[in-house]
Amino acid sequence: MRNLRFALRMFLRNPAYSAVAVLTLALGIGANTTIFSMVNAVLLKPLPYAQPERIVGVWTTFLPSGVERDIFSAANFQDLATRNHCFEATAIHSSFGYDMTSDGEPERVSAARVSPSFFQALGVSPMLGRALRPEEDVPGKDDVVVIGYGLWQRRFGSDPQIVGRTLTLSGRSYVVAGVMPRGFQYPERAQIWAPIAFDADQLRQRGAIQYDVIARLKPDVTLEQAGSEMRALGEALARDFPQDNAGMGLIVVPLHEQIVGKVRLSLLTLLAAGAFVLLIACANLANLLLASATVRYREFAIRAALGASRGRLAGQLLFESLLLALVGGSAGTLLAWWSIDLLVAMNPGDIPRLDEVTLDGQVLLFTLGISLLTGLLFGLAPALASWKSDLHDSLKDGARGTGAGINRARLRGALVCAEVSLVLVLLVGAGLMLKSFSRLHAEKPGFQPEHLLTLQVFLPQSRYQDAASRLAFHDAMLAKLQAVEGVQAAAIASPAPFSVVPYLNDADFSVMGRPVPVQGQFPIALVNRVSPGYFGTIGTPLLRGRDFTPRDDANGPQVIIINDTLARRFWPGENPVGGRLALGQSQNPSRVFEIVGVVADMKRLALSAAERPEIYFPFIQRPVSRMDVLVRAKGSPGALASAVKAQLWSVDKDLPATYLSTMDHLISESLSRPRFDAMLLAAFAGLALLLAMVGLYGVIAYGVSQRTQEIGVRMALGAQRADILRLVLSQGVLLTAAGVVAGLAISLAMTRAISGLLYGVSAFDPLTYAAVTLLITLVAMLACYIPARRAMRVDPMIALRYE
Repeated sequence: MRNLRFALRMFLRNPAYSAVAVLTLALGIGANTTIFSMVNAVLLKPLPYAQPERIVGVWTTFLPSGVERDIFSAANFQDLATRNHCFEATAIHSSFGYDMTSDGEPERVSAARVSPSFFQALGVSPMLGRALRPEEDVPGKDDVVVIGYGLWQRRFGSDPQIVGRTLTLSGRSYVVAGVMPRGFQYPERAQIWAPIAFDADQLRQRGAIQYDVIARLKPDVTLEQAGSEMRALGEALARDFPQDNAGMGLIVVPLHEQIVGKVRLSLLTLLAAGAFVLLIACANLANLLLASATVRYREFAIRAALGASRGRLAGQLLFESLLLALVGGSAGTLLAWWSIDLLVAMNPGDIPRLDEVTLDGQVLLFTLGISLLTGLLFGLAPALASWKSDLHDSLKDGARGTGAGINRARLRGALVCAEVSLVLVLLVGAGLMLKSFSRLHAEKPGFQPEHLLTLQVFLPQSRYQDAASRLAFHDAMLAKLQAVEGVQAAAIASPAPFSVVPYLNDADFSVMGRPVPVQGQFPIALVNRVSPGYFGTIGTPLLRGRDFTPRDDANGPQVIIINDTLARRFWPGENPVGGRLALGQSQNPSRVFEIVGVVADMKRLALSAAERPEIYFPFIQRPVSRMDVLVRAKGSPGALASAVKAQLWSVDKDLPATYLSTMDHLISESLSRPRFDAMLLAAFAGLALLLAMVGLYGVIAYGVSQRTQEIGVRMALGAQRADILRLVLSQGVLLTAAGVVAGLAISLAMTRAISGLLYGVSAFDPLTYAAVTLLITLVAMLACYIPARRAMRVDPMIALRYE
């Protein structure tokens, strides 16, 4: 308690010193608390289900075709469910959406079709009502739904009588069976769960893969045992049904890993960056305490002369540093509390569970732990220095130049070198991420997104059952849009690039007139349906052949347009127009199509994605219920939003204007994740650079104050101001150079770890390394120049009378 009271008096006696120390710690600890709160919520917390470690995802693989994870067909899932011995429950689900037209304006609500065992596999139960029943997965009995807590609260005002109420969803009536508890939202964004009802035809189509599968392991089954059984079952399914399953395998993946695996590297990178900032802050404070302890060595000597042991003196210094660390940690917690709101507001949209980030007990315990550890780290150097110092010499006036003083100066210099090396590593990482983001931002999408407005339309099967009704909507919608003032062109695609709810479809194909590939090795192309004039509307050049025309309808010949990647891969140096492709794994004449054109490649979901073979069909030849409407405006596309909504509702008043947005905004949203990573890493690097340069300034300034007499003597003997400037700057140059060399070596070893986050940039990019080295050198020279100018202004007469 005496040590604590004395540490508190010292804290209050030097308010400027204490404020600098607390601010430094608050920045370092606050940054780490913020990032750890995100890592804790996303990576460390178990999923909010019963025994979540037993829940796995099951995936198909087609390694001969390079597909490592693929979804299931209904038939293959049925075999999995009946032939496995390792799962307590298996469930299938597929994301889609409903148009909700009851209780307000039409709204598109994210939903999932699930097997009745879905909630059992996850280990959750509704908070109101009941879950789905086994008998409700039969066509005709599947008119029940379970709704999410958020939808129940927002759309129905938390009505406790919601169970049993009838909702109109996509033109069909459903009865609410239950309401899920707060926070349950799997698959991501789902707010309604309806039973999957397979008919006999669906259960025979093994090639129709469109479903995800989850399962719950039996209590006595390990993940390895389940993986072994799935491998054997996959081989059996490939052997029993070679027509559709050739080359197929089955794997199991823990559900937690399945959900967060894609963000693990970026979050751990940010956590490491935060740790580097904290280490730099510790080095700064250790230097600050060393300088303070140097002034107090005579005080320590008097204490020792009065009977205080070295351990008592070192313990006093540690108490003071721990007090600073706890106050700094408290300030850092307040900073993190504010930063978490900012972090959630910056949510790029694809980081799962980010809305669960909070300062809970686990995060606060982490903050307390790193505060105490930080206090020990930066308090250890002055404590050891006081332990090893010659207290008898400290009572002498000339103790300034003793070996202990030289050793302390070397220690401060080593700490600054460590700071410079750490900040260089962070700056290199941030530089690579920023350059990667710049390359990604400059990537061309393959079309002209400017002045382009998009929205998604999902025609309900109850009112648009056949091709004729869907085609009628297509024709009416385009006619209405093209008549709007300010519209340059309009088109429909299924799907368009960068759809908010992506629904990429692909298909096996073969080139007519060439050897038919063996089963399991057919090439795969993305499949799109587009209206005539689509390529002109979206701004993609036609490279060869012609565009679709209104004559390419159901009565016309079967024609397709392919993209440049497919043309170059299968007709290198040739003109593919006039060639023919067969869809599927057999060259059935009814599925042979003539190529009438070649268009430039387009990015689909991300600017970083590699181009894939693509096939375009005439929409009017094969109209579907799910489509994207694209409108090219003569001016600002946002100004047309109200008019586009009005035209949609004039065609069908019950259709919601789903995801109405500009294409520029959609592309910007696709970049939100790399932007998020680059901005946070750059912020950490900037903070680290500031702390490191403050530390370098402090060491040089302290060195100047300690060498005032020496500088006075040099100037009295004829040294010029330029000589003094070189003398001071050389110390900073040496410290910086040593830190840069060490930092470059560490960077070369560590940056390969973030290569998976980079696009178009090598982890060993020489320009980035050179630019960062130059930046640190320039900033270091600026930090050293300020105390150097002070040294140049020393009056020799005053300096020689010093002490």
